[in-house]
Amino acid sequence: MGLGDRGDRWADLRGVLAGNWDGFAISDLHLHRGEAALAGTGRIRWTPFFTWQADLTASHLDPALVFPGWPGDLQGRLVTEGGWDAVVDGQWRLEGLRGALRGFPLTAQGEAHLRDNRLQVRDLALTSG
Repeated sequence: MGLGDRGDRWADLRGVLAGNWDGFAISDLHLHRGEAALAGTGRIRWTPFFTWQADLTASHLDPALVFPGWPGDLQGRLVTEGGWDAVVDGQWRLEGLRGALRGFPLTAQGEAHLRDNRLQVRDLALTSG
């Protein structure tokens, strides 16, 4: 499926979506725009409360598409899961982020956990320059 308006294709999206009244799962997700690609799997459930899980791998992402002053070429993997009942309880793991941002080399990895309105960041490593 092409994403865009008035016939202008902004990106191509492909994936398998299966679900019911309790939620849905996405497998074999592929989003491409030029050289940029995002692939992954995930699920979202809304009963008995909202939960999510996703495993995403990115290559040649340019943050300037969203943040114009931050051009780059990044690749890496993000794994996340969690839920939202009265509060958000989740974890995010960034693995092997690498590439260039604003003309400088960049690498990053780490974990973040949000529980009881408390954010804990573990094993964060970020290098640039």
